[in-house]
Amino acid sequence: TTTTTTTTTTTTTTTLPVLPPPCPNAHCFAATINAWAKSREPNKARSAYRLLQSMTDSYQQNNNNNANNNNNKNKRIGSTNKKKKNNNKNNNNNNNQSMKPNVVVYTSVLNACRPWEPSEKIEAFDIALLTLKEMILIGYDSPNHVTYAAFLSVCAFAYPLTTMTSTTTTSPSVVGEHSSSSSSLLSSSRTRDDAVRWAFHQCREDGQVGNNVLENLRKSASVELYEELMMDVVRNRRGDGDDTAYVGIMDIPASWKRNVKGERRPTLRWRRKGKEEMKVDKDALIVLNAMKERKGTSGVFTKENHGGPS
Repeated sequence: TTTTTTTTTTTTTTTLPVLPPPCPNAHCFAATINAWAKSREPNKARSAYRLLQSMTDSYQQNNNNNANNNNNKNKRIGSTNKKKKNNNKNNNNNNNQSMKPNVVVYTSVLNACRPWEPSEKIEAFDIALLTLKEMILIGYDSPNHVTYAAFLSVCAFAYPLTTMTSTTTTSPSVVGEHSSSSSSLLSSSRTRDDAVRWAFHQCREDGQVGNNVLENLRKSASVELYEELMMDVVRNRRGDGDDTAYVGIMDIPASWKRNVKGERRPTLRWRRKGKEEMKVDKDALIVLNAMKERKGTSGVFTKENHGGPS
């Protein structure tokens, strides 16, 4: 008797799970909006705001889908699978939180509201004002000192103070000439001051008044508005030759800057605007010139040799 044995080989094929397509997060949107902000493309403020709206719509849609899925799973899953249900819920929340618009995205949109074309300045200003109001009302994230400084910079860029003062100081030679332009400038200054006043009040309530906010406030607010906002902390020292009293970061109350974090301190440097401000003593000037000629040594210097007082 002969026994024949047959061996059968079975091949097992493992199928990899199908992963969902990668979803862009807040970092991707912020990088794209920053690219728009640094470009010279026309209508970049409008494009940046559209990206923000698409991000907000996606985040709200994912929230609604996750809520519906969780409600359906709660009806199906019994008490034995509560742990697995909670893990799935946490994973969905983590994926959705990465799509939530944050302060970096909103600030990037404000930085994009500085167009190269002068005809787009007013529209970009309106978009910046709408973006900041939506950020405060919706409440996805709170604005910081960088956000408020960026908005004040947009105000100064859209309605510069130098252009308005130079235009209003020059009176027309003919009576009634440029009446429409002067009225438009007056309305523009009111629009800018109203936006700056509102933004600074919000910034002060949030405790986000930093160095950049104070610097951009002086560039965007008129003299009357600046004195109105700084009435309690204004000093008698004038700054930079203008009629606006200078207020530094050490002059404002601590409650105004209580939440400012991560801002670099301004470096102390000498400011030179003209030769009339550099008043150097004649004797000191003779010493400096002599040291320069002798390559840093002043041993041969005498006041008698250089005509100075004995």
